[in-house]
Amino acid sequence: MSEKGAAPSRSYEDLVAGQQLYRVIEMCASPETLWAKICSGHWDWLGVQGDGDKVRYILGRPRLQRRRTYAALNVIQPGGTDRFKIEVRVPSSPSTVPSETWCADEPAATAEYALTLESLSGQAGSGLWEVRLVIDGKPVASELIVRALPNRL
Repeated sequence: MSEKGAAPSRSYEDLVAGQQLYRVIEMCASPETLWAKICSGHWDWLGVQGDGDKVRYILGRPRLQRRRTYAALNVIQPGGTDRFKIEVRVPSSPSTVPSETWCADEPAATAEYALTLESLSGQAGSGLWEVRLVIDGKPVASELIVRALPNRL
């Protein structure tokens, strides 16, 4: 518990029955809005409500967890160049370098893009990624992957 006059503790370590951990609880319906709010650094993703076409993402503010740092993984396939690549980003600071896979040509990059989307979508647990296909230095395809299991409310 906090001392008199001090701000109340909002950590899981000091959790007591009835304690409100977030000052603001908000819902959004689009993956793009979820991505933007998490990238802002002010929100925690708490869960998902609904099924099928009526999915809402539940967020809490101010953020309880510190931002995590992520290491970028770069894979260069035989003959690969940065002209044909797949970028995978996580919702952290905009300056965070994405993981990249460099491919030898456009068909190889397109195939790797499809494989990356399938791989990230098919794993267990929750996750949020932006995957981009870059050809000749220009993004030609981009998809947000929101894997919202098992935190259903």
